[in-house]
Amino acid sequence: MRRIIGYIYYYKNEGERLCKQGNMGFCRVELDNEKSKVTLCLKDGCGVEGSVHIYSLEEIINSCPQKTYKKTLLDKCYTACAGILNIKLIIDNCDGIYVECGGRNYVALWKDNCEYIAIVQSKPDIDKDKTEEEIPKKESVKIKCKPDMGGKEYIEKDIRRREENQKQKVDNFPDFTRTYNRLCKIRMILEGVEYPVVKLKPHELMFLPRSCWRMANNIFLMESYYRYGHILFMYYDNRYVLAVPWRKDKNIADQAGRFGFTKSLMGYEYGRERDEKQYWLKYL
Repeated sequence: MRRIIGYIYYYKNEGERLCKQGNMGFCRVELDNEKSKVTLCLKDGCGVEGSVHIYSLEEIINSCPQKTYKKTLLDKCYTACAGILNIKLIIDNCDGIYVECGGRNYVALWKDNCEYIAIVQSKPDIDKDKTEEEIPKKESVKIKCKPDMGGKEYIEKDIRRREENQKQKVDNFPDFTRTYNRLCKIRMILEGVEYPVVKLKPHELMFLPRSCWRMANNIFLMESYYRYGHILFMYYDNRYVLAVPWRKDKNIADQAGRFGFTKSLMGYEYGRERDEKQYWLKYL
């Protein structure tokens, strides 16, 4: 086994190439025959937050005028908080890794630390074991038409599959989604289902759109916070909601409803001692 320390640099976009800037951390790499164990420690003083996409890099030989690397996206997606990301990866042997977060690019190379590099997207390979019949290039459909002079009742027409015909999800709450994606999350089990949830404090309601700022004056929400120390922000039932824990009480539903909390769920935080509470939800 071979061990390498590779440094992570911030690279700035300059047209079709990337230009190396400052050092942003390091990678500890253990190279084996087929797999590499990578410990990634990134710390950016700009404090970027949100989803992190990580790619493996493979050098394209005889590229010019600068070195060019082919990037391949790893399956998992991670989240950076205040510019800090500490994770461990097991990936196929490669020449480095490429990290994207908050519109910034970070590169760590095992062999070289070039001043200028170019990154290109790798193309998905077709499974060589599949026969031509198994590869869905075309589909044949029959269209009914009037009989022609030749007495044919049907004609066949080849059409290509069109992915754009599939229904795509439309984000109806872009402001909430932007905030939700950039904040760190915990795992909550609500009614037996796991949800990624953001824990907030009252002053952090300012992260949400302006329409939510008045929630800092909501008596039901604030009383819950002073009892249990947190407010939950999450995506549930195709909507963004605020959720607060509350003591079990037969008459609490009327009180919660007066302050906009119309639904309740039983749940607890994953990975901690199971202390199930009743959470009341307010749709935003």
